[in-house]
Amino acid sequence: MKIYRADRKKYKDSKREVRYLLAGCNFSPYRFNDYITPAEYANYLLLKKIEPALNEGGVFFGVEKDKIKAVASVVPLAWDTSYFGISMAEINVFFLKSAPADSLEKKTKLLKNVLRYLKSEKVKNVIVRLDIADISSLRSFMEEGFEFMVAEGVNIVTADKGFHPKVINYRDFSLKEAREEFIPRVLDIGKSILNFSKTRYHFDSALPQTKVHRYYFHNIRNSLLGEYGDEALVGILGGKIAGFCSLRRDEEFKKTAKKEKIDPILFAVSPAAPEGFSRFFMYQIREYILKKSDIIYARVYMHNKGMLSLLKYFDGYPFCQHLICLRKNL
Repeated sequence: MKIYRADRKKYKDSKREVRYLLAGCNFSPYRFNDYITPAEYANYLLLKKIEPALNEGGVFFGVEKDKIKAVASVVPLAWDTSYFGISMAEINVFFLKSAPADSLEKKTKLLKNVLRYLKSEKVKNVIVRLDIADISSLRSFMEEGFEFMVAEGVNIVTADKGFHPKVINYRDFSLKEAREEFIPRVLDIGKSILNFSKTRYHFDSALPQTKVHRYYFHNIRNSLLGEYGDEALVGILGGKIAGFCSLRRDEEFKKTAKKEKIDPILFAVSPAAPEGFSRFFMYQIREYILKKSDIIYARVYMHNKGMLSLLKYFDGYPFCQHLICLRKNL
């Protein structure tokens, strides 16, 4: 198999072939079931992940007998690079169609080419998310020196009107859009649960941990201010802020799959809130989102036991996909 970096013209000429290749990908992040993402849309969504790499980054094809058998794409992580002062990138698509007997060898060859390109671009830190069932890809990355950071579970919720869990009903509760004056109290809640809600950055020893901690609170503040296009909500109980949640609308998914998808990004409840409030608040967030969206896509760190126990109050398709996040310092 020959590996080469595709330019814009080659990609455009090969786009249909690449789309059909991706149709055979069992580990696509969008192929949960036909209700959520019919196959015809799932392939286009994967293409949308590749195309930014044509402008900044790299797209690589593996070719056998004039047919594309493998594709990988790399995108720079511009915000991360600027914030941490370390050149960072993500391998956001990595797929090869091959017989199991030689898939490891070919994937390793593809990966070596990608890493060679990253080194030439002076990238110092690269991450990848892989489906836990994609054993040959996981093995090729581990053999090239990638290290485990975190595991993530994907939970999907659709608009099933018949879900009414047993939760305590708090009559003095209200759900409000976040305002700037709520930030100090919300940051206090975030600080109190930091040990239980560490992000993948906390598990990357190459990153300065003082900046990682600041990033966590920076992210909360910016989400509440709507600077990422997020919508932020706070749960008011007895006149006091008892929890918060930020949401992100997936415009690319809507444009391609013709369905509204909203992703919860941050969720936290004050440790001082009464027992049972977390479950009630989670259910209220679910109901709020489903008034506006067809799908909720919740990606949860598997080390966050509190969030894992609350997911049943979303009543989704539990863990449609398990992801392993790996990283490598170059």
